[in-house]
Amino acid sequence: SALPFVLLLARVRPFARMGLKRLAAVGCVVVAICAVGMGALRACWARTHGAIKPIFFFRPFPLLSKELLVDPDVANAKASGRVWRLTFGLEPGTSVGVDLGRGEHVKVKLPDGFACTHSPKGTKPRSYSPTSDPAREGSFDLTFKEYAEGCASKYLASTSVGDRVMMSRGWPLPASVMMRRNPGRRIGLVAMGIGITEAVWVAKEELGRSSATEVKLLFATKYVADRVMAEEVLALQTEFGDRFRVQYLLSREHEEGSWQGRVDAQVLKRCFDWAPSAEHEVRFLCVGTKPMKKDLYGMLEATGWPSKNHTLLVKRVR
Repeated sequence: SALPFVLLLARVRPFARMGLKRLAAVGCVVVAICAVGMGALRACWARTHGAIKPIFFFRPFPLLSKELLVDPDVANAKASGRVWRLTFGLEPGTSVGVDLGRGEHVKVKLPDGFACTHSPKGTKPRSYSPTSDPAREGSFDLTFKEYAEGCASKYLASTSVGDRVMMSRGWPLPASVMMRRNPGRRIGLVAMGIGITEAVWVAKEELGRSSATEVKLLFATKYVADRVMAEEVLALQTEFGDRFRVQYLLSREHEEGSWQGRVDAQVLKRCFDWAPSAEHEVRFLCVGTKPMKKDLYGMLEATGWPSKNHTLLVKRVR
């Protein structure tokens, strides 16, 4: 819309004497020029290599390697779906550089003509959290679950080494601008399945900020084989000791030491059993699909932790 430009121009003295129709015409011209310029810039970046750019300025990144981490088709294997790890190349000396500690992610653009009629999102770009150290130079990893009805996951699973995937950052502005961190010394993380890819890096960020910080992670999956990033979780336990505790929850399998069942208000209350006196220090982050997160924050509120006071990361720009 040209309306914001028209209102802005009306405050500038040389333009203030113009009539509304002339101002509107000037505003439309400004919008058109900006649109053409942005389109040309996006088209240029789409054909060139380099650092990952803000959202919608997609660039191609070559697939260097592909590994199937979880395969339910293996004999006697219990798993809810395939999980892949793809490694993409970067220019020498560069890193993906996204702020995983604030929940920043990358967007994957589906190729033109890719069939995605069964998804309400259509061919809109999808969000993924890189699972490798964001400071690693030369490459970065995406770990994801392949869903039967998932357009982007099906596309990524179909790629071959040497293919190029169009990606951008997840937000138009830096993570420090997009997300407000609501600090606390007791952090509760709830990771639903593949949501662990985000939770691990948030845990590492929070634990590294202060030696007084304590993080509890509730990691819920259907089966033991569904757990990914086990090495990264173990590394956090080794590095931070008792300050990082993990409780596993399985809904369709039994394992010694793991709780059995689904996430509900009672499970959350049992896991995050902080005393009322610590209320002002407690923060939560729930990671999963949007419906899952809505349900989880509702459950937390029912147990006495309203999201308006206890959410760790709050989006400034919506």
